[in-house]
Amino acid sequence: MSPADSPPSAAETLPAPPSKTIPAGPPKASKAEPEKGPEKPEVPSFSKPSQLEAAKGYARPYRDAVVHVRRDGGGKELRCPVTILPRDHADFHARQPGVIDRVKCTACRATFSATEFVWNGGSEVVGT
Repeated sequence: MSPADSPPSAAETLPAPPSKTIPAGPPKASKAEPEKGPEKPEVPSFSKPSQLEAAKGYARPYRDAVVHVRRDGGGKELRCPVTILPRDHADFHARQPGVIDRVKCTACRATFSATEFVWNGGSEVVGT
């Protein structure tokens, strides 16, 4: 058998693979489709003032966490878990300190004089 009569090799019979080209940039948008910018975050149905606007007029910093400090029969100091004041109460106190006279302790489930509470993380008495 002569080399001319031999069957073709696999490299000779298979077509060459298509050349892979990498585009030089992002695909261009078609003219029928307008370009879209970044998505905007959802806007809540109500408008909130910025922290700077809310801070105007505050006589004290806005705080809403208080701790009920009470004494047991032997005079030992007991601290209840943190009570979170309603937002309008905390806002009112920040604007007009000393006006709050009663606070409901969520642990005791009773209302007490504000002087029995301290601000969470400190020793300043509420209502002073």
